[in-house]
Amino acid sequence: MKEKQKTVSEIIDDVKSEICDRYCKHFDREADELEYEVMLHEYCEECPLNRLWGTRKMTEEQKDKVLNTFLGNRSNVVSCNRELKITKTSTAHIPTRGSADAAGLDLYADTSEPVKIWPGDVYPFDTGICMEIPAGMFGAIYPRSGIATKRGLRLPNCVGVIDSDYRGHIIVPIRNDSNEVQTVDPHERIAQIIFQRYEFLEPVIVSRLSETERGAGGFGSSGRGDEHGFV
Repeated sequence: MKEKQKTVSEIIDDVKSEICDRYCKHFDREADELEYEVMLHEYCEECPLNRLWGTRKMTEEQKDKVLNTFLGNRSNVVSCNRELKITKTSTAHIPTRGSADAAGLDLYADTSEPVKIWPGDVYPFDTGICMEIPAGMFGAIYPRSGIATKRGLRLPNCVGVIDSDYRGHIIVPIRNDSNEVQTVDPHERIAQIIFQRYEFLEPVIVSRLSETERGAGGFGSSGRGDEHGFV
């Protein structure tokens, strides 16, 4: 027996209780106040709205009605499934998430043969990937915890920054901080990229800065923590 197609109102009732701050709370720098905005990646199977989009055929008008019911009629609503436009070489691996709620996309070495890295050396891995990062965001490249802690393979600059106007290949330099030669296999996951928003701040020369209790104190001026019982 063919399942009866649900109305928009019934669909809304099905998932309304599942919408929560975990998925929707977002600081909107344009309005300078807390707003609600859907900021979900396409792999998040737990997202109620994604389930609607993926399991039922809905018109754009129906989608807007659902969004407006959940979030109010806001001009800054961003759709689920925000796209990250990429181009790749024929051998490159598309970045992937390790789990549904993983913050970062894993980046793969676009190599055809194993690469040996001697202790203290740095090897620049080409991922074979180019990205079009949305304006107002940047890509932060972090080490992967597994190869960093177990094999001493990490970024020499700790965190790499990919600007939204960059269109070249994503290159990931990897340093061997261990005492042994380390081998990176072809298409091995070597780093992860997390996309973050940022604020534009324009430098302005002033005659003096506001005063604080700390002032110019730095480099340990706030103590080591032993005064609070910590070593």
